[in-house]
Amino acid sequence: MYFYIGAVFGIFLLSKLVELILFRKVDPPKKQIFSTTLAFVFASIIGAYGLADEGEFTG
Repeated sequence: MYFYIGAVFGIFLLSKLVELILFRKVDPPKKQIFSTTLAFVFASIIGAYGLADEGEFTG
């Protein structure tokens, strides 16, 4: 249960950070949609590194 609360809170904070940095001059409805979408993409990428099973990065 706490995992889901933390995940929602983390996405909320990350979307507000993206909104503040990247979308300052965009209209509010578009700003919220774009920042939340980018926050989910960033969280997925960061989460993939966190869930990696001790594999080495070969990028």
